[in-house]
Amino acid sequence: MKSQSQFRARPRPAWASLLIDRLNNRIDPLKERIKCYPLSKEIMWIEFKRAPNLMLAEMWKEVLEGEGLPTRILPEGDIRDWGERAPFRIYVPKGREHVAEEILRKL
Repeated sequence: MKSQSQFRARPRPAWASLLIDRLNNRIDPLKERIKCYPLSKEIMWIEFKRAPNLMLAEMWKEVLEGEGLPTRILPEGDIRDWGERAPFRIYVPKGREHVAEEILRKL
């Protein structure tokens, strides 16, 4: 029988490390909704754009976040009706809409 020192751990592939990091940084959609709408009357996020499905919403989100602008996406209607083909709304921080418009203008 081999002792513990005789076993060598395999190095983790680069793609596995990226996947684990991405999964660890994911935010639960319900928590996103809570963050977007605080209990006070002041709204911290403004609807900037609408997307017909999740894929396009994620694309817009990556474009905006790639330029350093925090972005949130939420499905239209009730969160329980969420699906890949449901329409989504893209939110940007209040007061930063002009930054999002400038980013889209550069495309």
